[in-house]
Amino acid sequence: MQSRLLILTTVAFLIMLQISPTPLSASSTLIAINVTSQYAWIYQSESVEIYIVLSNVGSDIATNIRVNLVGLPAGFFADVLQISGGSLAPNSPPRKVTFVLRTSNSVSPNTYQINVQVSADKMDSPQSGYTSLQVLQSPIAVSVLAPSVSVVQIDKPQTFIVSVKVDSVVSTPQGNLSLTLVADTSAFKVLGGPVPAPGQNLPPYASTGILNFTVGSQTVSKPGYRNITLVVGFQTSEGREHTFSATTSVFFKNWYDPDKFGCLIATATYGSELAPEVQLLRGFRDNSIMKTAAGSSFMVAFNAVYYSFSPSVAAHLSTHPIERTIMKGILYPLVAILWLSSATFGLLGSHPEGAALVSGLVASSLIGAFYIGLPLGLLRSMRRRTRHPRTQEFIQISFAILLLLGLAGLAIGETFVLSGLLILSTSTVVLGTLSFTAAITSDRIARIRRSEYRP
Repeated sequence: MQSRLLILTTVAFLIMLQISPTPLSASSTLIAINVTSQYAWIYQSESVEIYIVLSNVGSDIATNIRVNLVGLPAGFFADVLQISGGSLAPNSPPRKVTFVLRTSNSVSPNTYQINVQVSADKMDSPQSGYTSLQVLQSPIAVSVLAPSVSVVQIDKPQTFIVSVKVDSVVSTPQGNLSLTLVADTSAFKVLGGPVPAPGQNLPPYASTGILNFTVGSQTVSKPGYRNITLVVGFQTSEGREHTFSATTSVFFKNWYDPDKFGCLIATATYGSELAPEVQLLRGFRDNSIMKTAAGSSFMVAFNAVYYSFSPSVAAHLSTHPIERTIMKGILYPLVAILWLSSATFGLLGSHPEGAALVSGLVASSLIGAFYIGLPLGLLRSMRRRTRHPRTQEFIQISFAILLLLGLAGLAIGETFVLSGLLILSTSTVVLGTLSFTAAITSDRIARIRRSEYRP
């Protein structure tokens, strides 16, 4: 019995040997990787070069070589994330790949591992290599304050001030401090500064205080943002040079003449451009809204509509005192709304573009609620037939979607400096806000009024 069992086991083992796959031979394409860093450490927001040396230690040529960074830490950015193509023959000179690794100021001080992965055709698996890089806390904080003007005309050169400040945030002094304002030479010319001049050294936890550069804008062909960058250089105790920077921007807009685009209806209603109500409206427009990219873009569309009918309305009001008195009553709530919007802009004035958006939303929502939603709600409450709830909900959702699309377009237009999209998106935001608040207000008023009449 045991002999039969032994025979059966032997036969099964031989069958398994016959059907088992033949082992694959190891790939003869093999690349050795050596990864090094330009410096062992850098400061936050600095850049460093990473060097990758590839050597073919196999017997076959390596083709279609691919170099990738794997698992790049958050806050790190590389100018070359992937290199594809090329070949490397056995015993040939090594191939060197260099890319620049940049860090943001949000990277926490720590030691990080920079991983590199290399693959090629006919390689069984990618080869990996790494280097370590220590990130230290930035010894200085560079600030560029808002320029004295944030919007200039594309065809009217203007001189303005760019204020900057450098603070030491560590316990060691920084030597040989230098400040350079780098601007787009096609749009700006640095006329002078900094005033006052910074000292040669920056003591621990000290500040240069506010330093002013004088900058002149140039004539440009197209509207849009142009950048101005402050580059700060200094030398540490071991003699190594470091540079840090901060950037601001100025928006170049199309020509605008406030004397041509006056508040015609308000002027005719209140009798003079010097009337307090007219000065409030005009001041909010010229000194707040028109000094932002989003606001000046919206005014392009607004002016196209407003000045298509306002001259004839103003001419009629100027010769009809009764209608002029009625118009005063109509405009007083608008003046109050725009006063509130102007105050909102003032509270958020350190961020002009955000202030323009928030104040615009405040004005649009209140105008829509008072001038459209209130009368429409009163009219709806007088009707016996009521609108189906689903229809009302559909209308409100549609207006909300319109508003969200406008906000998305505004974000894209601001980011990529698309003038046409800014005009369209700001108009969409205003119309969407007007319609949305009007629909909600009218529905609420109609419901309240009907509940009062219901027995």
